[in-house]
Amino acid sequence: MPRCGCSSKPDAGHPAASPSQRRRIQPSPSQRSVPIMVSLLPILASLFAALASPASPSWTQSQSLQERDGVSAGAPVLQESYGDWGVICTNKDKATLCLMRQEQRTKNTHEIVLAAELRRNWTGDMILTLTMPFGVRLADGVTMQVDDGKLSKTMAFSTCLLVGCLSVFEIDGELETKLRNGKVLNLAVTRFEDGRSFTLPISLNGFAPASDRLGQLVGAKPDN
Repeated sequence: MPRCGCSSKPDAGHPAASPSQRRRIQPSPSQRSVPIMVSLLPILASLFAALASPASPSWTQSQSLQERDGVSAGAPVLQESYGDWGVICTNKDKATLCLMRQEQRTKNTHEIVLAAELRRNWTGDMILTLTMPFGVRLADGVTMQVDDGKLSKTMAFSTCLLVGCLSVFEIDGELETKLRNGKVLNLAVTRFEDGRSFTLPISLNGFAPASDRLGQLVGAKPDN
């Protein structure tokens, strides 16, 4: 008998639900996820508020990104600083892989909320990988603007991993020239919570020498 003293037998006037009926009254996965999403909104709002005044840019290689992909994995064999950018080379599968990197952290927790990594292949093309914070509206993508110049086309998000949401695209010669000569790369995204636009800045201090060094390491000639 239950501790409450109530009978465990079904009421004669209300027969017990059959297994099929019990399955039908269970909430759907989307219904079960609603309270979780609602509970995340204050957290996401706090994260974007922290991004409004990020700490100074840095390029220190993070453990979370080391675990994310092959380029950031392994012990660094080269680490060089160029302004707010760093050039990092690591060994993986007997090959040396290099990239240039900058990240933004919150002032209080020093948690990485924004990271930019650029790789240059042997043809000279640059591939930019942006790791953006959770809470962005993925369907709207990310739009780049160098200083107060013309907005570039909107780039799509590729996927979201434990470290954040990723956008990967190729940097053409025209955009690379603007990055080399600019001061700030502004990344415009849309907040999922309220649909408002939000701009995340990336310092371009040291971008040109870091890009030149990266080109030397992979044997590619950078655009001027």
